[in-house]
This record gives sequence, C-alpha cells and structure tokens, in this order.
Amino acid sequence: MRQRIIAVTLGAFFLCPSNAFADVPLSVVSNVSQSIVSISGSDCKVGRPSRSGTGFVWRSRTEIVTALHVVAGCRTIQVYTAKHTDRSINDIRVTNADSKHDLALLRSPVDLGEAPLTLSTATAADEPLATTGYPYGARSPQSMSLEQRFVQGGTLGDVLGNEDTNKITAAGWPALDERVLNLEGHLVPGLSGSPIFNSLGRVVGVADGGLQQGYVAISWATFASYVNALPKDPKDPAVPLEAGELLFAYDNVAPNRHVTVKCPAGAVVDLVGSKTYLELQKETDDPQGLGVLTRGLQADISDEFFDVYQEQSSGAAFVLPHGLTLASEGDECVARDQGSTTFHIRFDKFNSDTEGETTALAFQTRVFGANPGWEIDPNFSYAVPKSRADGMLFFRRAYVHGALRSFNGAGFATFATLNKKIVSVIAVDPDVTGAVYTKAIGCIANGSSDGDCAESVKTWRRWADAVHGVALATFPQK
Repeated sequence: MRQRIIAVTLGAFFLCPSNAFADVPLSVVSNVSQSIVSISGSDCKVGRPSRSGTGFVWRSRTEIVTALHVVAGCRTIQVYTAKHTDRSINDIRVTNADSKHDLALLRSPVDLGEAPLTLSTATAADEPLATTGYPYGARSPQSMSLEQRFVQGGTLGDVLGNEDTNKITAAGWPALDERVLNLEGHLVPGLSGSPIFNSLGRVVGVADGGLQQGYVAISWATFASYVNALPKDPKDPAVPLEAGELLFAYDNVAPNRHVTVKCPAGAVVDLVGSKTYLELQKETDDPQGLGVLTRGLQADISDEFFDVYQEQSSGAAFVLPHGLTLASEGDECVARDQGSTTFHIRFDKFNSDTEGETTALAFQTRVFGANPGWEIDPNFSYAVPKSRADGMLFFRRAYVHGALRSFNGAGFATFATLNKKIVSVIAVDPDVTGAVYTKAIGCIANGSSDGDCAESVKTWRRWADAVHGVALATFPQK
C-alpha cells in the first residue's frame, strides 16, 4: 500500500506542461566547435591576476574575438585550440578593444588552422541558439542550448537589479544603456567570449555575463553587430575590472575547487560555488516549506557552508554539505558525509508523463528497496506537488523507517521537473533514529553538552544539513 500511495502522488507530479525548444543541429555545433579557442590570461594588472575564457576565430585565421574582461590588463595571453589542447600558442596580442561593449580583438602570431566564423547581425526571437566554450577552464569544449528572453527596454541596465547595476557603474564598463542579447540559459564562468550562434552556425552574439555566476538562467551577450566595428576601434588602455561576479571570465586562482563530474544518463555536473545556508535560503523555490523544515529540525545552520552543483544541459541544481566528494556510481551520482548519510542524485529526461513517473519511481525503489518498510513523515512532506510560474513542478517528502515515533533510519527526497527533465535527490541515513531525535531536541532545548548530548546533537545536525541541502534542489528561476 505504501508504494501505491507514493505512485499515485508522483503520478500527479508528472502531469506537467512542456516548454521544450528545438536545438541547434549537432552537426552545426560540431563545426563551430572547431573554430573556438580556450584563452588564458596571467600576470593581469587589474582584476583577477589569472583568468580564462573562450574566443572564436573571426575574419582571418590569425584573429580571435573574445570578451574584453577575459584579457584586460593581462601581460601574458595564451590560447589553446580545440585540436591542440595539449600545447599553447603564446605571444597573443590585444590589437583592438571596445570597453563599452566588452569586446576585444586578439591576434595570433601563427595560423590557428581553423576557419573563421561568420557573423549575423539579425536574429529571430524564436530561433534556437547555442554556444560552445570552455566552462570553468575545462580542457575540452562543451556546448549548451539557449533561448532569447524578452526584457522590456532590452539594455543591460534593464536586465540588472539595483545592486548589480551599482557594481557595473563602479567598474565603469560595459555600458548600461547599450542593448544586449538577453538569454535564457546558464552561461557560467569560462564561457565569456564564446560565440552565440544559430542553426546556420552564424554568430549572433558574444557571451558576456549573467546573474549569480550562472546559477539562475538569466544571462546576456553582446550583439555580433558590434564585432564588425572592432577593427576600427583603438586599443583601450588598461581598464578597471571590479564586476567579476557578473562578467564571466573564470578565475584560475579562485578559492573554490574546480569539479566536473560525469553522472549517468549523460549528465555533466559542475561545482559552481559555495554559499552559506543564510545565502541559499534566499534562492529557494519554497520559502514556506523551507521554514517548516528549519523550525521542525530545530538546528541552527545559518552559517553552515554548502556546495552548489549544476547540471550543464538542464540547468538543474542541487546542494551538498560543504566538502563532500561527488562521484558516479552505477546508475547514479553519490556523495557521502563523514557519518552515515548517503546522497543519491540522478538526472533524467522523459517523453511522456507515464515515462517520467516510471523513471522517478524506479529511482526511488532502487534507493529505498522494493519492500522497505518506510513510512511517510507527514510533518515534513508535501501532500501534493507544488508548482512555479515557469512550469516547474516540485515534490518533497520525508521518510522514516519503522514506526513514526520509534524509527530507525530517515530519508528525505526532492523531485523537480521542468521541460520534460527531472532531477531526483534523495538522502538516507540509518543512524538517524527516534532515540537520537528525542535526545538531540531535548539537549538543544536545555543547552546541554554532556557526552551523550554531544554525540546525539552532532548526528542530528548532520542530518539537518542533509535535509536542508536536499530541499534546495531545484531548477533555478528563469
């Protein structure tokens, strides 16, 4: 009966609309990828001392277009081509720059060996777009699909909020009153300077930046029409570079470690940053539900750090307690904390609601077992799925093994779906028991710190971290 109750509820979860869009043909993506380069700047006098981004061959086989903030003030610039990632081309020079539109034209001392890309100065609002580049300093190019977004006014200033506008104003560039190509998609650090191209392989824009390091699907590019004017522009002097969170060169000396994990079903996951729970709770898709968890678990985790991961293709994001190792195991990605909590993560696509329901139930069954004896904890579970204005549906549920008041094991799950794609995140811990819960809550209430209290509170706080992390799994707001 328990399995049937879960199945019926998940069945309702998958009755969702699809906003999927057509993709640029893979053959076109492959051709464009041959004409892009990875750019590395070092010994930079302004901004980050070492950074990397993407560029593309244009006009001749020795000229490269990129975003100015990738190379601004850098004494040494190197490029790697898609065919020769093992050796660099040195002595790259900035010949022309346009800080108003954040563009730079570079020249290689040798033939890059690839055909220049063609520009297009017009793009239809509904045509599919894509980009390919080197996110997070990757050594091989990666591509993703994009869509245009409508923004009233259409300038960079119209895209940004007051805080971000102030950052750009303080930096002095790029221009806030210039029109930009507004994009729906996750342009992440390292994609600065990558070509935004259409189904014909023609470049309509140059990737420039986005909000919250690409964690939300609000990004922008410089229109390709401005590239045509680059050869006429003088070389800008060294310019200030203080808007690094908005402009997407990848900081090669960033404190966050660079992690990319290939999960099953073709999913590629990047570690995009670390934040405190206090910061992350502002980005939740369900503030009320998260508040219920926080109050019920009675563990103050405001200053705890969490690692934010994002799947490249779907944009789906999930959160793990800071410092855990994520790895592919069997048909899922898995992480384990220092205690006994295991995190199970999987990304899937589905063509029909029935297929989506079957996929989610199969994953749930693999994690909990075919006849597990798990009970639903109604205190921390949704009775029905919740929805968001952009079509995302999400469903969260808490589980206990055995009787509700004397359980011997706990679980928590999030299922979120958008555009026929689903992220499933489940945490399970056999050491979280009714006895641990009762002891820990009593100790926290009384402020006790004796030996038994210390161990119970430690276990409970670990579980509180796990539950909050799972509850933050989502598709970021568009």
